[in-house]
Amino acid sequence: MKRNTWRWIVLSGLSILLVGSVFACTSAPTAQPAPTEQTKKKPAQFEIGTLSVKPATVMVGYPATVAATVINSGDISGAYEASLMIDGEEIDRKVAWVDSGVPKEVSFQVTQTNAGSYELNIGNSNAKLTVCAWTPQTIQYDTGEYEAGVMGTCIWGEEWGHIVHFTPLAPPFKIQKISISGFTQVKNFADLSKRMFTVRIWNENSTQKLWSDDFPWSLFIGGGWKEIDVPDIIADGDFHVEIVTNSDAPPSANRMYINYEESKGETRSGVSYMGKVSATEGYAVKGKRWFIRVNGQGPPETCVPEKNWAEYVNGEYGFSVKYPSEWVERPELVTSPSHVAVFGVVDYTPGIAIVAVDADAPISADWLIVSYQETGMSNVKILSPLTETILADGTKATTYKANYIAASGYEVTAFSLDTDKGDKRIRLIVWTVEEYVPYDEALFSEIAHTLRFTAE
Repeated sequence: MKRNTWRWIVLSGLSILLVGSVFACTSAPTAQPAPTEQTKKKPAQFEIGTLSVKPATVMVGYPATVAATVINSGDISGAYEASLMIDGEEIDRKVAWVDSGVPKEVSFQVTQTNAGSYELNIGNSNAKLTVCAWTPQTIQYDTGEYEAGVMGTCIWGEEWGHIVHFTPLAPPFKIQKISISGFTQVKNFADLSKRMFTVRIWNENSTQKLWSDDFPWSLFIGGGWKEIDVPDIIADGDFHVEIVTNSDAPPSANRMYINYEESKGETRSGVSYMGKVSATEGYAVKGKRWFIRVNGQGPPETCVPEKNWAEYVNGEYGFSVKYPSEWVERPELVTSPSHVAVFGVVDYTPGIAIVAVDADAPISADWLIVSYQETGMSNVKILSPLTETILADGTKATTYKANYIAASGYEVTAFSLDTDKGDKRIRLIVWTVEEYVPYDEALFSEIAHTLRFTAE
């Protein structure tokens, strides 16, 4: 007989029989919070920033870039369809994928065939584009009046020539004809059709040949003004026209002459070698202005936008210079007695320093290094060749790119221009600290070339 598995428990005289099961006591279950609802993501939502047009004024047939920044304020990426409207008509359309919170630029190229003012829109942003018509223009510096007894000048030697520096009203300028007054003399008349002269067009610094062609001496039979057709060469700034006559040296009688007029203090005409002005004070050029002109087309004066620039006028040395209007005077950067004035943005760079030093020697790279050191600069380097230039008032100047450690301790890169005024050399240093703002030679050169001297 199997024994039962039971037990008696006696607690204070109370008998309890436990049979066959064991009961466990547990705590009551804890209440769980309801699951949170997942946050919904906002769909892509697009906002269009300010519309930019560069350049804001162009010539007929020239492109402008229209751009706007698209910002996606939603939580997910999306495609934005940008529509470019001109005077209310859709001209082009692009699709740009824009990530959340990451700005995306969309841009279009616009080329108009008619002059006028155009309203541009992308979304709710708008801007204006001004398109100018090409206007016939002649650039000349001579009066065309021959003086009694004055004849032409002959320059002989391979690659040596007559050169004139031209400044259009505003870029771009389309060169279509070059007018030259001259004559030839040869021992044998038949040689006229065999001998050739060369016409070249160079850019502002004579570093790029824009066009070149050869023409027979026979063009100048009888002498006087002759026109050379040019295939619509575009100059985006100042340019030079060079005439290489390929004349023989004495005692040969085979020569081609360019006519001239007397011009005291002439600075635009010179003797050249491969586009570079090589003589400015020699017997063949001093006080002479070549009869060389340019005909073409450019923007009319009414279509040349004025820059919002401030002007500094110095009475002591008789000059003025212009600079961006947001620049302010920076007297704390005047660190040398040679400093005339300093202007720049509030946060130091970029800016312009005007310096006056003694013109005690001809300008050279070595002289410049010493001169900069004497005004408190160190580790001075001249980074480019010294280039002769002509200011709008006819003043001769020398330009170059420099690098140095300023008195402030910053490494500076600058476009500089030096020109003599009496016994002083006026220097414009348009500088930047490239660690913060990139070097912009086009802008810096434009600022430096605003230098003007008042008539005495």
